[in-house]
Amino acid sequence: MPDTPPGLPSSGASRLLVMYNRLKDEIEQLAKNEIESQELIKNLKKDISKSNRAYSSLEDELSSFKEEKADLEKQRDELQNQLKPNRIVVLIDGDGAIFDPELIADGKEGGQKAASDLSDGIMQHLPSRNNHHLWVYVFLNKKGLSDTLGRVSKFTARQRLDDFIIGFNHASERFVMADVGYAKEGADAKIRAILESEIRLPQTDSIIFGGCHDNGYATALRSHITSGFRNKIILLQGYDEVAAGISGLNLPMLTIPGLFVQEKLNPAAGSPPASHTDLSPSLLTPPVTGSSSLTPSTWSAVVKGRPRGTSRARSDTTNHEASPDFSQARRNSVIPKKREVDHSLPVWNQNPPACTLYYLSPTKCKLGGDCRYGHDYEFTDAEIDELRANAKKVPCTTMIKGDLCLWGDDCIWGHKCGFLSRCHFAKEGKCRFSGKGMHTPEEEKN
Repeated sequence: MPDTPPGLPSSGASRLLVMYNRLKDEIEQLAKNEIESQELIKNLKKDISKSNRAYSSLEDELSSFKEEKADLEKQRDELQNQLKPNRIVVLIDGDGAIFDPELIADGKEGGQKAASDLSDGIMQHLPSRNNHHLWVYVFLNKKGLSDTLGRVSKFTARQRLDDFIIGFNHASERFVMADVGYAKEGADAKIRAILESEIRLPQTDSIIFGGCHDNGYATALRSHITSGFRNKIILLQGYDEVAAGISGLNLPMLTIPGLFVQEKLNPAAGSPPASHTDLSPSLLTPPVTGSSSLTPSTWSAVVKGRPRGTSRARSDTTNHEASPDFSQARRNSVIPKKREVDHSLPVWNQNPPACTLYYLSPTKCKLGGDCRYGHDYEFTDAEIDELRANAKKVPCTTMIKGDLCLWGDDCIWGHKCGFLSRCHFAKEGKCRFSGKGMHTPEEEKN
């Protein structure tokens, strides 16, 4: 008979009972473990559900944060655009920078032409700023100027001075010519105040300063130069003779031929002396005394070397003006000398810079010998090509305005940004080629 395992009864019935009880205990334990496992699973599911809800909430919050960030970045970009230099301010002391009497004699049309010539001259000097707003302030003693025009026999100009001012002011909503009356240094005070406020604003790109006749402005200009604003100041020449204090500042000078008189208006001998209250000191030179040969019939007594720009046939004293044909013949009698090209400098950065219009435009430069840029360089074909390539980096103003450029492919200015759709600045809205289609490639031609 086989041996009985230890701990089990020897009889068969007893052994079965013990084994049953053991199996029962194990089954009960398994059932208990199953219940605990199901409870654990249930709790884990609850935790997962909570985690999913928390994750979804965080996703919504993240999406909200992203939208808020995009809005803030847009506001930041708008503020940065508002603070970008976007305007040029012109300040003119009209008691010393006196508009050409022939322009004044043309009344409203002369005022509009003076405004147009001023704007064109500035844009030619600053071609990269052609998208900027131009603000012009001219302050003068109207009565003093009127009396001065009468004393130099510019009677038509004197009679039409009011119309000239109206025409100038109507030329643009940002052009202001204002009478400051007889107040001592009335124009000076207003110009200094605007200069002080505008030059410190980040939106102001440049100040065109038309007060070169008066040393009194030198201190204010020097102060702004010391404050770090030298690169914002450009002088606008009125008289040929610039005040010593202004000249010593070594600031860049802009000259617009034919816009202002070149010498102080000088009354003829025997004219009634001006009273102190009638005239601003900068309008007149000391009266000529004695039996001077200078008479009102000599135009050079009023404006030296008149035709800096396009000569005009109109005159206040037609029977007594010097012949423009004689002036032109005298100017044409000078044989221009050729200027040597400095090959250490880029062709477009000579001293003085080469006139882009003269060398590239089919119509040439309308200013001729009066242009402040060089017409007398002997460039090679390769150098002309370099000049043409550099001009293409300046956007065509017609295209920027959204108009059709009539010159087409022959236009000397750029119709396309050199980087096209790859332009980083265009994506930020900062590229000068801001016109429609100036960053899209040309359509393929069959």
